Amino acid sequence: MTFTERLFGGIKDLIVMRDDLKRLQGGVDRLIAKEADHESRLVRIETIIEMSTRPSQRRLPRE
Repeated sequence: MTFTERLFGGIKDLIVMRDDLKRLQGGVDRLIAKEADHESRLVRIETIIEMSTRPSQRRLPRE
């Protein structure tokens, strides 16, 4: 294998790796967005549970 063939083969491998990294970064970005959405939903669920389980502080006086 000549030097030129090895050089072009290495460049081709770098280009393929770069494309793979771009694809993987897109997947990571989507996962980060989903994680943030799930986190906000979990916070809402936790708040609902906390509000429903603790006794209310504001009660109207009985007449």
